[in-house]
Amino acid sequence: MAGIIHGVFPFEEGVAVGIAGTDADWSRRLIDLDATEAGPVLSPDIHVHRTDGSRRNVTSPVRGSIHDFCRHRACRFWHGASYLASMQDWTKILAGRFIVFDGPDGSGKSTQLAKFTSFCGDHGVIPVEVREPGGTPIGEAIRGVLLDPRYEEMDLRCEMLLYMASRSQLMDERIRPALAEGRFVLADRFISSTLAYQGTAGGLDPEEIMAVGHVATGGCEPDLVVIFDVDEATAAGRLPATLDRMELKGAAFHRRVRQGYLAQAKRAPDRHLVVDATVDEGSVFQALLEGLESHLSAPAG
Repeated sequence: MAGIIHGVFPFEEGVAVGIAGTDADWSRRLIDLDATEAGPVLSPDIHVHRTDGSRRNVTSPVRGSIHDFCRHRACRFWHGASYLASMQDWTKILAGRFIVFDGPDGSGKSTQLAKFTSFCGDHGVIPVEVREPGGTPIGEAIRGVLLDPRYEEMDLRCEMLLYMASRSQLMDERIRPALAEGRFVLADRFISSTLAYQGTAGGLDPEEIMAVGHVATGGCEPDLVVIFDVDEATAAGRLPATLDRMELKGAAFHRRVRQGYLAQAKRAPDRHLVVDATVDEGSVFQALLEGLESHLSAPAG
């Protein structure tokens, strides 16, 4: 069982808690993390789920609206087991969306993408997952050239155009058809990477990159770009022993990459979510879920 934690409302041992009445806007479910305990019902829409698969409802003497309950600050820890979490309808939140996960090499982006893909599956959403460069047979061939350390002499403009070529094929073969069907597309990198790596860090004019990008994508833009932010020292410590051509570019280059990502988010905060990726994996994922819910609360346009 999974959900976005909006707040932790522990309960006093031996005291059942409940809410009189219902309120669809404040519907919550209580997730019981301890298989040996069961907790209270807060409303007809709220149940206690146990890890053994059973469910039990317990009535409560506490009265008042759920708004009053959520404002109540005197709740104590109830067996250390239960958390109040909103159970969002992720099928509605993500349907027809195009979301990009991006960030510097070593940011933990791929780990979070895998976790979120699993989370989506648990909530009835099967994303169309793509990666850049790559994602198609042609794109994967281009990826092999781009990341091969043997091609150190590659011209920066050639590099940018190869990324765009892979992106164009990916748009035509995978992304655009999926969005036309109203499916959720989750991409590992997109034009945001080109702007950070070949633009801010490499020195290419961002307007030139965007002009080529418009041709490659036909003007299709992500609903949201999630940037996993990490300093270059922390990122370097997470990289594998064998580095690809882009990872070999050095600390100063990767410092500029990070600056490029943060500049993009500052220019368009409504279309970017910056997540602190220096903390532990679980905390990063929790911040990701909370940020996605906040940014994607409005229906897809």
